[in-house]
Amino acid sequence: MKHREYWIVLLICVVLLLAFLILQQFAEKQKPERQGLNITFLETGKSDCVLIQSDDFVIVQDTADADDFTKIRQTLQENGIEQIDYLLLSHYDKDHIGSAANIIRQFHVKQVFGPDYSENSEYYQNLEDAVHATETPFEKLTADRNIAVEGGSVKLSVSKQTAYKNENNYSMITSFYYGDESFLFMGDALGKRTEEFSQIADPAYDLIKLPHHGDCYDALLDFVEHTTFSYGVICAADNSTIEPELVQKLKEKGVKILYTYNGDVTLSVPTKESENGELQLT
Repeated sequence: MKHREYWIVLLICVVLLLAFLILQQFAEKQKPERQGLNITFLETGKSDCVLIQSDDFVIVQDTADADDFTKIRQTLQENGIEQIDYLLLSHYDKDHIGSAANIIRQFHVKQVFGPDYSENSEYYQNLEDAVHATETPFEKLTADRNIAVEGGSVKLSVSKQTAYKNENNYSMITSFYYGDESFLFMGDALGKRTEEFSQIADPAYDLIKLPHHGDCYDALLDFVEHTTFSYGVICAADNSTIEPELVQKLKEKGVKILYTYNGDVTLSVPTKESENGELQLT
């Protein structure tokens, strides 16, 4: 009798083990495939809005104009985004913070970073009202900040002076590193700010979002001349604001120029598991 019970118990254990293994295999198959990283420069005219999305985090760099919110909201919703880990505001001109208040009120934004100054405008006041109403942390940086994210890091570089004649020079410049790729977002940095950043810039990036919608000035030409990069993105409504001298310099350097007036620009960094781990224009 005991011998028979032994075999029954053993048989039950074997069946349970097999069931566990089958269920585990099924669960593994049901796991969504990791998608890597996508960076999308939205077509919002002469303004900036960039969505950086991986399986592990979401970053929004600038928020274009107020009338671009419908487009931004649609893009976030189409990508299944309900929460934004970091909202990065390069500076407080309306074409960079116009939709910030609506984003903060309609999505869960965990942290807002921006430069340490204020602007007397309804857009800036809307931003302040939104962060207070939602109790969203909003830190104005007085020193450079490094942020760790899954698979990479973000460096926020702030202006070195306390006052500028042109507020574009307050631009907080974002360096984003993910795996072996590096990306630079220059806000609307003009000559003085570009000169400052040149002192600490990396010698090479994979992509640079060029400043101020195709504007051209000596400090930027010098920066382009001494920096290696494969892609240059210009956010503009059309080619009327893009200066030919800048385009010529980029072409001389072998940079592939991407314009948002042709539509959204998306680049992908596949996962390490994919066969091609290089940056891809999609």
